Amino acid sequence: MAKNKEKFNEYDGFVEKFKPKKTTDDCYTPPEVYDVVLKHVREKYNIANDVPIVRPFYPGGDYEHYDYPEGCVVVDNPPFSIFSKILDFYQARGIRFFLFAPQLTALGAVARRQGLTFVSTNATVIYNNGANVKTGFVTSFSPEIAFTTSPSLYQRIEDAQAKKVAQKIIELPRNVFNVKVANKISYTGGVEFELKWHEVVSTCRCSRTMKWIFGGGFLICDKAAERAERAEKKNAERTAKRSAERARIPADLYVELETLDRQLLDELNRRATP
Repeated sequence: MAKNKEKFNEYDGFVEKFKPKKTTDDCYTPPEVYDVVLKHVREKYNIANDVPIVRPFYPGGDYEHYDYPEGCVVVDNPPFSIFSKILDFYQARGIRFFLFAPQLTALGAVARRQGLTFVSTNATVIYNNGANVKTGFVTSFSPEIAFTTSPSLYQRIEDAQAKKVAQKIIELPRNVFNVKVANKISYTGGVEFELKWHEVVSTCRCSRTMKWIFGGGFLICDKAAERAERAEKKNAERTAKRSAERARIPADLYVELETLDRQLLDELNRRATP
């Protein structure tokens, strides 16, 4: 019996080696977000309903050998780790695209590739693998535009996710102290707060019908709950005050353009003058 089990485990390990491994690129796009992005693309760039929309980026897929129909448009969320390589591939082949992009680095990728546009939304997309990523987009549809904002697309993404998140929000009683409450008190305001053991009892849920509280927590007495509410309010006030004070601090270093940059800027100003 032991030998059979050992053989089974060896076979299981052998099969596991050939299964596709997930990486940090596996930020699967929520359908509700993809749908509003696709709707935006169709409306913004007047794409007819009979134009093929393709999504070559899926687990185990190979975008370089994908069978792209003539006149198709790629609207997809590619792996960000090879984003620049993907842009070069589509630009070189004249394949039109509108791609999800990392908001923090997409501008640099576009700056090195004339004819592309960085569509900045700064929307936080909650992907299906749990990753919250600040997301923009890169497209080939407006080759004369290097950068543009898109408030309408941002709002569509926010609205799509709000509907999904709203279904999951649970308002806990004030006497339940979990990590969410702890974070609000502990954040940046520097508020001193403590709970004594005689004020709390460990709990994982606050009713028989409620789902488990993520991370567990305490059931706290009324007096402790009142102190927690005051601490949360005080922390929010201090945090807002600190943010305002930091905004007034002058820069430590002012950078001047060098001679070559100034020459480029002068040339740029001449080109931009009607």
